[in-house]
Amino acid sequence: MWCVIWKQDNLYKMFTNLIFESEKKAIEFKNQQKSMRKAHDCRAVPYMYNYFNGVSNLDHLNGSEKPQDS
Repeated sequence: MWCVIWKQDNLYKMFTNLIFESEKKAIEFKNQQKSMRKAHDCRAVPYMYNYFNGVSNLDHLNGSEKPQDS
C-alpha cells in the first residue's frame, strides 16, 4: 500500500486519505493534482498511519527505525 505525503509546516503529512495499491498509481495521482504542480515537497511513500498526524523526518525510509511523531 502506498500514499502521497507532502511537507507542510515542517512536517510530512498525508496529502489525501486515498491509499494506492502500487507506487506507480500513487505517483500518477500526485502528478495529476494541480496543487502539486508548484514546488511542494511531495512524495509517494509506503503507507504508514503516522503520516496522518505528521512526521518530522523521513529517515525511516532509508532503513532507520520508526518515524518521530510531532
